[in-house]
Parts: sequence; structure tokens; C-alpha cells
Amino acid sequence: TVPARDAHPDVAAPADGEVLRTRTPTFRFDDFVSEDLVADLESRVLEVHVNSTTAEVDEKGEHKPNQVVWKDIVHAPTGDVSVKLRDGDGAQSLDPGLYRLVVTYGEQRSFGPLQLSRDASLVVPFQIAP
Repeated sequence: TVPARDAHPDVAAPADGEVLRTRTPTFRFDDFVSEDLVADLESRVLEVHVNSTTAEVDEKGEHKPNQVVWKDIVHAPTGDVSVKLRDGDGAQSLDPGLYRLVVTYGEQRSFGPLQLSRDASLVVPFQIAP
């Protein structure tokens, strides 16, 4: 097995650098559980963000790269997971351009008022075709 510090989730879709012909993609992830998970003490969460990598300019003329345009959170994910763009918070469709899909699986444990999380992330660039 891969040590937890080197492990990362796998994205089934989109592929790295894939050009998508739909503005409302479905994102698919293979199940990810670190070898450090203590099932009876920890909960799991999957956080998914889509960031626009097309540099935008704000009203002051400053660039605003990597804006989060969509996000979704799946509590207690089991098995392989699919999330549709329309099911999350933010954009209901993506404009043509370059994006980054950021996938983070977290394993969390509470200690009184503290919550500790062990996270594993992966970033996958993709594009929406014009």
C-alpha cells in the first residue's frame, strides 16, 4: 500500500487536461481511504472545488486568477462517487475556458472542541470547449 502521506485520491473524470464538450460536467472519483483511517473514531468528507484559471480583472484592474466558481461537499462518502455540476453551490454551467478540479478527501476526528483533519488532495486541470 501507499503510505498515507504520499497517497492521493484518483479522479476518474475528467482526465488530466481533458477538453469537455459539455458546460455541465459530471465529476467522478474513485473511493479513497487512507491506511491511517480509524473507522470507529473518524468521519470522512469529500470536498470538490472547480477553480477558474482564466485570469479575470476586477474593477481596480487587478487580476483575480483561480476563482472558485463551484463547490460541493459529500459527507461520509462510500465507494466511488459522482457529483454533477448542478448539484453543488455556485455556477450552474461553466463558460468555455481553463479550469482546475480540486478534490480533497478528509478524515476527521474530534477532541473536545477541536477537530483534527487528515487530508489528501489532487488537482486536475481541464477545459470547457468553446
